[in-house]
Amino acid sequence: MQSRIPMFLLPPIEAAIITRTLSMFKWQHVFRYCPRCGSKDLKLLPAGTEKTCGSCGARHYPPLFPTIITLVQNPTSSAVLLASHLRQIRAMYTCLAGFMETGERTM
Repeated sequence: MQSRIPMFLLPPIEAAIITRTLSMFKWQHVFRYCPRCGSKDLKLLPAGTEKTCGSCGARHYPPLFPTIITLVQNPTSSAVLLASHLRQIRAMYTCLAGFMETGERTM
């Protein structure tokens, strides 16, 4: 499923709810073993944002992926730099955006 394409067409609050749900679902599906002891005895707490290992007691949380979005303007603020993806809907442009891995440097 390509979840990104319809997100642009949804109201912002709905897109936020869907992206958070997809992110949490993926984390719960992929994160099956305790990285501290290797046990499969992970219990998801009721809020759904923390797993506790039944063997060693370690607490685990979903990973954070710092994101960035920027608006590049000319000196008089009369023009901006926008991007468009080749496979995207025609005439859809966005600010420059992306992500960095934790600890990654920009230069």
